Amino acid sequence: MLLSTLAPGLSMTINPANKLSIAPWCITDTVFSDRKNLFCLAPMREFHIGTLVSGSRSQLHRFESALPLIRHAPDLATTLKELVAVVERTEVSDEMTKGTIAKAKRLLRLVTLPYQEG
Repeated sequence: MLLSTLAPGLSMTINPANKLSIAPWCITDTVFSDRKNLFCLAPMREFHIGTLVSGSRSQLHRFESALPLIRHAPDLATTLKELVAVVERTEVSDEMTKGTIAKAKRLLRLVTLPYQEG
């Protein structure tokens, strides 16, 4: 499935079977104030992505302010993919725009690499 066909609020994730899934990510509290759990909520394939740990107990506000960026990173990748597709359908002659699109494509390749164990 192409990322550009995703509905708003859904994210592209890679599950352990190396399959692309469309699912929201969720960040939940733990019993420790400096830790959060990150989950993929793909129907029938929910899994714990990992535990996020703050680098500083005295600067928890920095940790808390980074969580929305982490939570919405798949949504940002999806939006970037859609923007690249829109710009590519138009005739762009501006070198700055072409350079920006090339950079966006490189970033998208990095964040959509297949998951591999080990």
